Amino acid sequence: MISKRVSVPALAVGTVLFLSLALAPLRAVEPGKPIKVGMVQTFFLDVSKPIINWLPTPFAQLMKDHTGLEGKLVIGGDYHHVGKMLVDKQVDLGVFHGFEYAWAQSKFPELQPIMVAIYKHRGLHANIVVRDDCPAKSVEELKGKEMALPLNSKGHCRLFLDRSCAGCGGECPKKFFKEVTRPSNVRAALDDVVGGTVQAAIVDGEFLESYAELKPGCFNRLKVLSKSETFPSGVLACRKGTLDEATLDRFREGLIKANKSIQGRDLMLMFKIGAFEPPPSNYGQMLTDIVRVYPAPEAAAAPTDAKK
Repeated sequence: MISKRVSVPALAVGTVLFLSLALAPLRAVEPGKPIKVGMVQTFFLDVSKPIINWLPTPFAQLMKDHTGLEGKLVIGGDYHHVGKMLVDKQVDLGVFHGFEYAWAQSKFPELQPIMVAIYKHRGLHANIVVRDDCPAKSVEELKGKEMALPLNSKGHCRLFLDRSCAGCGGECPKKFFKEVTRPSNVRAALDDVVGGTVQAAIVDGEFLESYAELKPGCFNRLKVLSKSETFPSGVLACRKGTLDEATLDRFREGLIKANKSIQGRDLMLMFKIGAFEPPPSNYGQMLTDIVRVYPAPEAAAAPTDAKK
């Protein structure tokens, strides 16, 4: 059973807003030709379909206002679909969770990462957290208990939870747990664990650190039952050769300097982005490592209602 509270599509809306700002350095690229940005559907799992259908319109207007360029947001499809759109030049840029990009690049080696978005660390972790007096020694012992999955949870947290349950008998979280609750944010989820409303929560490691700083007393009543492998950071990618190096350099420079403007800094703070950076030297190895542990799933059928 899954109970769901009201969803606020902050992550999806924030991504759209920030991309419209960050694309400003591309002002000189083929005036009049829309810059198409493809985004995997998993960024919008907690967003209603009417909102998803609405987002391309403000994106286009914001692009026009900030850059003078036409912009087009293409939402929908899995990692394979967005990767193929990049390869087929149906979109110019693609936005992926890091592990999804690893899957896409394993299918389409001509893809290349442009920049990664980080908050505190260059690698991401998911944590299954319980109260410090919880007798469970493994995720398997949480079977039949209540689990909190915060709204707008990052993709690596969902993946780690899915695979953790699958490793305990091949069940999905909805069948493995008695109930999967949907608190509005990580803080609410961890408060529910401390208060005994649920027995466990799946949370991002950086958000867990923030909770420790904000509520140290509550944090001391928690413990990490299971911690994931290191996931690569989310990435903005393109097909090699689609954009020339001069354009890519201007784009990288614009993203690196994004926090210099008041608007850029506010958006980054709001959506937990500490900086945009070039992919670290070990990014390729991180992609290889994560695919080894989490092999790419079969590609889903191409969506018939994606915004093209």
